Amino acid sequence: MPVAHIQTWPEVTSVTELDGRIEIATATAEVVVRRLLHEDDALADLEIQRAGLSEAFTELTQEAA
Repeated sequence: MPVAHIQTWPEVTSVTELDGRIEIATATAEVVVRRLLHEDDALADLEIQRAGLSEAFTELTQEAA
């Protein structure tokens, strides 16, 4: 699934791709996961992580800039 397509989703805060992996940041993980599964039947190796304090700080300071 193209990163540019995922970036258009209203629930998605940011999307990055590195070495064939796509990282999606969102405050509504369940909504995004459901949409990913619906739109990509071949989806594999899905991993969901909560942001730690350092990730939250980085996200907040990037938005402020």
